[in-house]
Amino acid sequence: MELFDHDMTEIKLYYKYSNNKKIIIIEEKKAKELMKDDKNDIKVINTKWATLTWEVESIATQEASNAIDNITKEKHWSFAAYRNAIIYSCLKEWDLLINNNVAPITRENINKLPASIVLGLYRKFEVFFTYTEDDLGK
Repeated sequence: MELFDHDMTEIKLYYKYSNNKKIIIIEEKKAKELMKDDKNDIKVINTKWATLTWEVESIATQEASNAIDNITKEKHWSFAAYRNAIIYSCLKEWDLLINNNVAPITRENINKLPASIVLGLYRKFEVFFTYTEDDLGK
């Protein structure tokens, strides 16, 4: 892979609803195992993400640095603003439907999703794009 070539990264999020309608995020290996049994109603969201470029990282950091505290009205660094900027910039495709049509990826639609789904997708994105020395041998 060349540094200037940026393929989209496919990220799948597996989940199911508990008896009390709580969303449970399931790791891929476990989900695939559970999906062999028809009694398990495992759902999957298929997404594609753009590579986190230096430009997107810089914009997200700038947005996070310009967040205003609702109480003090002072600027502060906000992880939520940083995370949101990354999600809004890098999430490019999904298979979520509205009225049997793929829903457009907009801030409004992302904001309508349950937090556990958006956070689950972000965590998978973050893990995919974060490497350590342990990854060198893999």
